Amino acid sequence: MKTVIVTGASTGIGKATALEFAKNGGGTILLIARNEQKLNKVKEEIEKLDGTAEVFVADLKDFFAQNKFEEATWGAVKKSMLDDPAVVNGSRGEILKKVLEQ
Repeated sequence: MKTVIVTGASTGIGKATALEFAKNGGGTILLIARNEQKLNKVKEEIEKLDGTAEVFVADLKDFFAQNKFEEATWGAVKKSMLDDPAVVNGSRGEILKKVLEQ
């Protein structure tokens, strides 16, 4: 079972990608974006597809949000005890690389 990290998950390509993972049994999908309301709607759509999602509100342009994102994401991956995470990155690749290397 994978943990999929999708940045920019509230709209557009990020949302479409998250929903596609849910349709294809993508494991736990970590939804990252700035708009909590939109993220929660995407989470609801994923749950209607019998998927599992967690919402992380963060503006990855902001340094403190990056740190919060790193901690929350790594915690979720570690908590799930998954050794096979997948990353869909709409931005900030260096942050995701750092998280997954921990």
